[in-house]
Amino acid sequence: MTPPVTADALTAGITLQLDQLSERLSKAGPQQAAQILRQVLDADSGVLGRLSAWSAPVPT
Repeated sequence: MTPPVTADALTAGITLQLDQLSERLSKAGPQQAAQILRQVLDADSGVLGRLSAWSAPVPT
């Protein structure tokens, strides 16, 4: 069994991934940057869609 991830470790991991995304976007051309952002922000399969589904209110 793996130990639970601490909030600090989770924050550090997310920060690292955002830094990597920023670096890739800064090196990408406009079309490639748009494609990367489209994948990340896609409402169905991207991070935005997953966060939206996670934070959606539960029907009562």
